[in-house]
Amino acid sequence: MNNLYCASRIVSALVVAALMHGCATTEDYQGGGDAKKLRTQLYQLEDFKLTGKLGFRNSDEAFSVAVNDWTQAADHFQIDLSSTFFGLGAVRLSGTAAWIKVEEAGEEPIESYYPNETLEQLLGAALPIQRIRYWIRGVPAPQSSASEEKNELGLVKSMTQDGWTIDLDRYQDINGLPLPGRIKILRADTRITLAVASWSIN
Repeated sequence: MNNLYCASRIVSALVVAALMHGCATTEDYQGGGDAKKLRTQLYQLEDFKLTGKLGFRNSDEAFSVAVNDWTQAADHFQIDLSSTFFGLGAVRLSGTAAWIKVEEAGEEPIESYYPNETLEQLLGAALPIQRIRYWIRGVPAPQSSASEEKNELGLVKSMTQDGWTIDLDRYQDINGLPLPGRIKILRADTRITLAVASWSIN
């Protein structure tokens, strides 16, 4: 398979993406605690792991991949994906807001120091990877303004930032912190859905 062709699908599934140790629970978050303190703790949560499933859909295609491991350490991410989509096997994506690398067995790695531009070429949409690591924690990225809608527990239900709409639900209690179990990122006809099977935080 053409390496760039493969990468376009993998990176679309990944970056939707852009990045945990300890024991995770699957209990629904019941609320409680100081809202301002919780917000601060979510912003301070820079190192985490998760597993789950990532779906990508636009006007031309739709597919999903398994997220076998997503490890985030500050702004550095490493994500191991696998899928039977077009016979695709295991793929590792790593990088930061300023660099991305795609590794697939049997293919030459793809590296770029212009991740947003590279994604735009591959997907037709420049995903803001430096913001995604905040969105999946249920908070807006601090780099720009955002509008938010809260649920009955005071957690972010939906937010709009930089032209993207992020919907969050299925919050889980992970060591006392509310983390979403499903994150949808949408703009125009692009829809990315991350269904989290497990969170792990230090």
